[in-house]
Amino acid sequence: MICAGFGFRSQAPFESFLEVLDRLEKEHSTGGPIRAIATIAHKAMAPVFKNLSAQKGLAIIAVHPDDITRQKTQSFSQNAMDLYGTGSIAEAAALAAAGSKACLLGPRIICAHRMVTCAFAKGDQI
Repeated sequence: MICAGFGFRSQAPFESFLEVLDRLEKEHSTGGPIRAIATIAHKAMAPVFKNLSAQKGLAIIAVHPDDITRQKTQSFSQNAMDLYGTGSIAEAAALAAAGSKACLLGPRIICAHRMVTCAFAKGDQI
């Protein structure tokens, strides 16, 4: 089962979410359909994220900040580390949502406007 994890700024446009999701789907063979989208809990009910969920027909998984900090990420953002204790919100959210035996399908990607990041994880949860 595949989960798409997202990190994003509150003013990120909807198109940036579609951009990174589309790019990742083209770059990584997922081995199955994406089942859910995930992000840190306080951003999970953002209107733009709920819109993405509705348009793509994907469940939203709100990840607790403690679960974010427990994940080992491939990428490193000093901003994400300073704010949330992880190298990548997108990678950490994907891993946490996908389950205890989850693995990343590759590093996060960043949209052209640098307002949205996305990573895929495969696991046993979703």
